[in-house]
Amino acid sequence: MQTNNDSNYSTILLALCAGVGTGVAVGLLLAKQSGRELRSEIGESVGGYVNSARQKATELKDSATDFARHGIGELSRAKDKAVDSGEKGAHRAIDIASGKSHDAVEDAAQSLRAIPNN
Repeated sequence: MQTNNDSNYSTILLALCAGVGTGVAVGLLLAKQSGRELRSEIGESVGGYVNSARQKATELKDSATDFARHGIGELSRAKDKAVDSGEKGAHRAIDIASGKSHDAVEDAAQSLRAIPNN
């Protein structure tokens, strides 16, 4: 499932690539340099864009990792809370059942005492 942040990063990366392509095309059309100089300059520019894309990809990976860690922490806390709640409920049920069974035994004992001995 893609989050809104992932979609924003994808849009930014796509815009970056489109900008690189447009810049290269315009540079080739308007160049007043020799082929060798132009290729060198284009190589440097593309290298800079590639480094920028790598940096953005690393930032995106780090952001996704942080998001996943946060999600795992939230799941762990929710699980612990559910377990605690289940334990408390089980203890409450045991206490109620114990009290009712004690009352039932007492009632039965009183009923037996009330029967005359023949």
